[in-house]
Amino acid sequence: MSNHGVATVHGLLGHMELSYTQAQATAKAAVAIGLVEAWLTLLGLADCIGVSMLMLVVTDVLRLRWLTFMLAIRSHRCPAELER
Repeated sequence: MSNHGVATVHGLLGHMELSYTQAQATAKAAVAIGLVEAWLTLLGLADCIGVSMLMLVVTDVLRLRWLTFMLAIRSHRCPAELER
């Protein structure tokens, strides 16, 4: 570990002595936490995209149903007859 790294660790931990293996384990844990945060961010983004796509599909389906219903009213037929 470089002198700067030792000084940083001493500053963060209140001048506690830290072995190389402990510092390495701490660094690996920090990287693992960063990866978990990245995955959570990606999952949140995917969730937003999925909800948006679902809303678009549902809106289109409802719009088609509404158009079918309005066409049935105009032609004086029931919607079940038009869908056949």
